[in-house]
Amino acid sequence: MSYYKSLFSFAFVAIVAFPVMAKADVFVWKNQEKDVSLTFPDRWGIVSNIAYDEVLRIAAPVVTGQFEDAQCRLRIRDDGRFRMQPVSNSGPLQREYFGLEFWDGYTDEYKHAAVNHVENNTGFGRGFASMADITYEGFDQPKSIRRAIVFASHYQNKLYIYECSAEQAAFDKWYPSFMSILKSVDFKPMVPFKRGYYRDFYDGETVIHGRREIDDYTF
Repeated sequence: MSYYKSLFSFAFVAIVAFPVMAKADVFVWKNQEKDVSLTFPDRWGIVSNIAYDEVLRIAAPVVTGQFEDAQCRLRIRDDGRFRMQPVSNSGPLQREYFGLEFWDGYTDEYKHAAVNHVENNTGFGRGFASMADITYEGFDQPKSIRRAIVFASHYQNKLYIYECSAEQAAFDKWYPSFMSILKSVDFKPMVPFKRGYYRDFYDGETVIHGRREIDDYTF
């Protein structure tokens, strides 16, 4: 009798514990060539890249029975325009060259896009960043309206762009996951600076501002 009781107790604990363990499971993705990494939930899947500069595109699972099409992608572009600039100019360069004008050009690849909000002086990976909140019409049929949050950070002659989007009605639901993945992104320097890239010359903290104060992230 005690044998079956013990077996039942073990099965019960296993069933109860499994969902908790599953929630904590993540997938660590690294690209050695680009020296970049990030972490995303293991239920998400890697899908085919579309744009020429994409190094990773991932999609969330269908968990509600509705196709909310939540996706994130990481893009990397070579940009050596500021090769001769001192590291201390990183913040001003970010604000000047990757602000509203940059995002207006970025949305050219979308259909009926609108830049709802732009914020500079944020952080992404190891660099300064600009953030944009964008709404656009999807190319799929039937027609859908999508909302995206996008971060751009110029670091060591490369432009890193992190973009996540979903159908507009489902955006708020997936927003915490989008931000969680963002916080895990790291692009390591190929040649480390003698002084830190932003810590030593930036007097204060780097803040990623979310759409709500509770979503702000400081590092």
